[in-house]
Amino acid sequence: MDRAKAYRFLPCLLCRWLVVSVLLTAVACAGGGSSGDEGGASGGTGERGAGDGADDNGGGGASGGTGTGTGTGAGTDANGTTGPAGPGTNEDGYRNTGSDKWQVMNSGTFNTLANVWGTAANSLYAVGIQGTLVHYDGQTWTPTTLDTELPFTDVWGSSDRDVYAVGLGKSYHYDGVSWSAFTHPSEQGLSSVWLSGPRDIYVLDAADRIYHSIDGKRWDLVYDDSDSVVLDLYQVRGSAADDIYVAGAPSLHFDGARWSLVDIGTATNSSQSVWVNNASDVYYLVYDDVYHFDGNGWSASHTAANTYMKRIWAASMSAIVVVGDGVFRYDGASWTSDIDRTTGNIYGVWGASATQVFGVGQAGRAIIFVP
Repeated sequence: MDRAKAYRFLPCLLCRWLVVSVLLTAVACAGGGSSGDEGGASGGTGERGAGDGADDNGGGGASGGTGTGTGTGAGTDANGTTGPAGPGTNEDGYRNTGSDKWQVMNSGTFNTLANVWGTAANSLYAVGIQGTLVHYDGQTWTPTTLDTELPFTDVWGSSDRDVYAVGLGKSYHYDGVSWSAFTHPSEQGLSSVWLSGPRDIYVLDAADRIYHSIDGKRWDLVYDDSDSVVLDLYQVRGSAADDIYVAGAPSLHFDGARWSLVDIGTATNSSQSVWVNNASDVYYLVYDDVYHFDGNGWSASHTAANTYMKRIWAASMSAIVVVGDGVFRYDGASWTSDIDRTTGNIYGVWGASATQVFGVGQAGRAIIFVP
């Protein structure tokens, strides 16, 4: 299988990401009096617009501003043309998304971000195209420069001293001090990673194989679909070494002894994302439907997104978040469309709790749930 197959594991086509990222970067630097969630951007010559800026995107009306106030001033370009007022910021310095539940943060990058994981609300890691890796400390997202320009696809760890960022080129491990490339078993690149504990690592590769390591150096091939009915594997998540789920076409489960196909209850038993809290609280995302396993059987819930969604995260059956072309949230009674697709695609989601949820996506977008 050639490397091109691996691009299916990114939340959307990589080429589309690159085009959008470049275009939005150009707009932020040279767009005259633009509006929208970016706010009033500076003019054609890159001069600073008037108003109270919130970040490098001109939120609050000033391109390159550093304030965190509540300004809503409009940017003015080199020709004296004033654009519509930006959305301003709330008391925490976050820019509005059009939802009273989610706010935009400055991720520190315009590169599209594919996934996010953290140990707490003040320690998150997000990865994306062109070898992008950024860390959030509760206040600021800070980029880390690594020796790769190929896309990262996933990030996971067991602590802030044991984090893995995997992708189509080099993959890296963080020991709490520095990031270093590690040798993984596949020449195809890696599409997903999950840890059951310190240095107990499971990875999916772009050839739909599953590898396991207990030290990040020696790897065992634990699943190979070359002689099976499995067509594609997308994401690996679990709650313990004997309770691992894989989203794919179809989906898989490992009970500590063997891998088996998961009967979700659909015609193909396929899924694109999975989240596992414990053996009796498992969630699969199937197109725009959520399937939940309570330890006895599977039940379905329809998000009403009516489009192919990308990732799922859940604290419980009363706190589910699905992201993709917009953000949909379930409170235990009904689904709410918190953010529509015009705000930009969200490709990764992770939460520290039901009230501390983060998303990342298109053109470096990062959002935080503000209940």
